[in-house]
Amino acid sequence: MLRRRYLLLSTAAVTVLSGCQASVLSNETTPNGPTLEAVGVGNLHSEPHTLHLRVERNDELVLEKKLALDSLQAEGDSNEAEFRSVIPDEPGRYEVSASFDGREKQTAEITDESVCRVDVLVGENGRIRIGSVRDCENDTPPTTD
Repeated sequence: MLRRRYLLLSTAAVTVLSGCQASVLSNETTPNGPTLEAVGVGNLHSEPHTLHLRVERNDELVLEKKLALDSLQAEGDSNEAEFRSVIPDEPGRYEVSASFDGREKQTAEITDESVCRVDVLVGENGRIRIGSVRDCENDTPPTTD
């Protein structure tokens, strides 16, 4: 299931977030923010990577992980992970940050109430992509608009 979602993200028109901070996923008109069901991570690159993930909700740390992710070609699901139970079941303003192998950190602010999931990927090009999902019931592909 996760692999399908990541493959959809890799083929969708995705804006790669560059610089130290980006807020392409934010919607300044929503005061409460989303209620995230999950944060997923994956590696679509041909090489294994160590991903550093950090998720804050209303400026409080809710998730911090260092993950060894195999390459996409590796057998099994060792190139992906999903975090559900550590994410508070309440609306809030989220900031998701990720880096891998000592490279520059990418950050996205998530405030759009329609977002139910965030996926962080090391793309086929070796760059981090942070995408949002707005319809978790129908498993639609992540977007960054």
